[in-house]
Amino acid sequence: WTRTRTHRRRSRGRSWPGAIQSMSMLNNCIDFLTPELASFIHAATDITGFGLSGHMMQLANASRVSLKIRMSSIPLFSKTRFCLEHGFITKAHRTNREYTEKQIEVSSLDKISELIIHDPQTSGGMLLSVDSKKSSEILNALRVQFKSAEIIGEAQSSQVYQVKFES
Repeated sequence: WTRTRTHRRRSRGRSWPGAIQSMSMLNNCIDFLTPELASFIHAATDITGFGLSGHMMQLANASRVSLKIRMSSIPLFSKTRFCLEHGFITKAHRTNREYTEKQIEVSSLDKISELIIHDPQTSGGMLLSVDSKKSSEILNALRVQFKSAEIIGEAQSSQVYQVKFES
């Protein structure tokens, strides 16, 4: 209880507008694409309880590919690192790590980045797998509504690890 109370005190009075706005938005990204652009989406999933690591692992397994992800390209809320550095974690951080550890490569990540990829979400963003020939065009169309949308990696032929996170 003391630890929780301390965390509440640390965060009291801080503003979280980016996170609140994001969690209030529907992940209706398809509504912002033309039917032609939408046809270049191969797969999509909303990032929820399994975190980015779990959802990417599942997507790679189902697609029989490996994913190479640039940690530096993953959009974060302004206080994400602050919260994790101050111990705002859940049991699911551990269980998500355990669930994915045999199929993902994280050796180049720092401890906080590892927590980020395993972070369980209740209202996370969308992860889209799109044709690389149309990825920039799809990104530009989505940024009209989803300002922090980014291309964070690429699919490649199946490797030893289903997902490789690079710093």
